[in-house]
Amino acid sequence: MLLVASIASQVLLGASAQHIVCTPKPACTTPVLFAPTEAVYVAALGATLPPTSPTTPISFKVQTGNRNSVSAEVGRSPWTPAGGLELEARFTLSGPHVTTRVLDWMPVTAAPQALFSDEANQIDVAVEYRLAVSGEVPPGTYTSTVTYQAAGDPGGSLDSITNTVTVTIPAYISVRFGGLAPGQIPTIDFAYGGANVDAYLEAVVAHDALPPTAATFATLEVATNSPGGYRIAITVSAIAAPAQSSLTVSNIDLLGRAADGRTIDGDGPTNGFVTVLRAHDFALKVSGAEAPGFYAFEVAYGATPLP
Repeated sequence: MLLVASIASQVLLGASAQHIVCTPKPACTTPVLFAPTEAVYVAALGATLPPTSPTTPISFKVQTGNRNSVSAEVGRSPWTPAGGLELEARFTLSGPHVTTRVLDWMPVTAAPQALFSDEANQIDVAVEYRLAVSGEVPPGTYTSTVTYQAAGDPGGSLDSITNTVTVTIPAYISVRFGGLAPGQIPTIDFAYGGANVDAYLEAVVAHDALPPTAATFATLEVATNSPGGYRIAITVSAIAAPAQSSLTVSNIDLLGRAADGRTIDGDGPTNGFVTVLRAHDFALKVSGAEAPGFYAFEVAYGATPLP
């Protein structure tokens, strides 16, 4: 009798172990790929990116035998090569005898985390992934393995499935105008006629440069993941001017020096967009010999990653 009871106990333990079942098989082990273009990656800075593939959630079931309790946890391996990537996941949990619920987005960390523990004999799981984009990760291809694990009773079995996650980070550099309203053209105005003529005359006498009277943007900003940083090259071109005027591109000043031909270097990666200069860092040098009228100059900013 004792022998029979021992055998029956082992059979019950085996029947109550939890198992993970792909739905459909082997879709739950589909590799997850993030391969954004440079433009898509830059647009997502400070936000998140969906995977390039798959474009639908990954699904599996956690099932048990004779007991009404199921649980699972999730964790991932370290990134190879090491990198500061942040993978996030959202889980939709449902089943024959449970109320469907959607969990909040959560980071998928190297340390295993409890995913759920429910009084049920089956939980259907749908997984969505996304990548948090800080902009500071160096370009390259990174891989990790996400593991979902269901634990049986003590002495029972352990069941798991894995997803390989591959992330390709493009090299990027981008410049933008901060504070520019949609549809506006970035301009800086030096309007020193009419009511402002006295300020012009005072600058001539004092040999001072004139500050802008208005601007449609606040800052010039750059973002790059180049470890060597960035270089902004500035070029000024004359577009319109009255005849026989002495006002040239050399009169456009930036932080105390001629703007044309200036370069500004900075460290990288920038971890998102950083300010390079402000619209009111520009100034106009005048001598009093300028012909009255309308002048227009174009300022171009060329961004290059530094090795």
